[in-house]
Amino acid sequence: MICADCREPIQGRYLRVGRLTFHPEHFRCRHCRAVIIGQYHAHEGTFLDPTCFAAHYAPRCEICTQPVLDRYVEHRGKPVHVACYGKHLAQHCVVCRRAIVGTWVKDHWGHVYHAEHTREYATCQYCSRLCHDAIGGGGVRYPDGRAICRQCHRTAVQREGDVQRVVEGMKGRMAGWGIDLRDVAVPVGMVDRHRLGQLLGRSHAGIKSVSGVAQMHWERHGRETRHRRASIFLLHGLPLHWLEATAAHELMHVWNFHRCPPHSFELEEGACNYMSYRVHLEKNDALAQYHIEALMRDPHPAYGQGFRRVKRLVDSKGFDTLLTVLQRSRDFPWF
Repeated sequence: MICADCREPIQGRYLRVGRLTFHPEHFRCRHCRAVIIGQYHAHEGTFLDPTCFAAHYAPRCEICTQPVLDRYVEHRGKPVHVACYGKHLAQHCVVCRRAIVGTWVKDHWGHVYHAEHTREYATCQYCSRLCHDAIGGGGVRYPDGRAICRQCHRTAVQREGDVQRVVEGMKGRMAGWGIDLRDVAVPVGMVDRHRLGQLLGRSHAGIKSVSGVAQMHWERHGRETRHRRASIFLLHGLPLHWLEATAAHELMHVWNFHRCPPHSFELEEGACNYMSYRVHLEKNDALAQYHIEALMRDPHPAYGQGFRRVKRLVDSKGFDTLLTVLQRSRDFPWF
């Protein structure tokens, strides 16, 4: 064996560092030439004792200018001590107030928090806020498993009579849009999520955003359909704004049932979701904008893509054209 420092043969004790072999007394610091005993730093193919490395070769923290010898965060291409980053540069988690280093979440409302908190706290089904005191004012868990933040829960409609009044009020608003159901009795019932799933059936399985269903009943006499009746079932405890948008969606199903031929699933649900969109558009606040953005990015073939096709039709041809299409056609027009 040949010593990597003096280039003389080694007989007796030796020291191996990586692929190199040294006489123990020849393993020296590149800077001060003192024999290195214990810890060392490899630097550009040579070796340094910890003191010389820290004083002359270690990278410097951009904030405190002290040597960076262990774990660090890169900021603008430069190293920063984790402690310095947390104290001077990092965003702080609204949940635990600690500096955010690593994976994090920024929600629609601008709240920034550690990603790990999404496993600790439920997310509100109606606004996506974390159900934590610092964000949504805490939260409530309904018996059917739905989570709702306190902020949304303040407007939640719990009584069936109040829900009926909301639906009747929505009928009046929709009459002004040309969708007149004021002469049609529409019974309204309140259900939990389990019962709603039973009423919806397989066609809506797995769509958690669905909050209501319109059930249609009719009798046939030969080719003639008689005694058309429609009922609406809505989830209990919906926030008022979500309840209004859901009521508009389900009432559009009822109008289609009484006034129009059967439609393709995409046209039917797309047109009904357009009614929810109109409710959000008229509300014109931050929560309404959140729901509009959700509609615009919904990947579902009917609730999302169907809605966006209907919106393009209305934007280009007008709302009256949509009503004409619904009354005369079973699917989207070629234009």
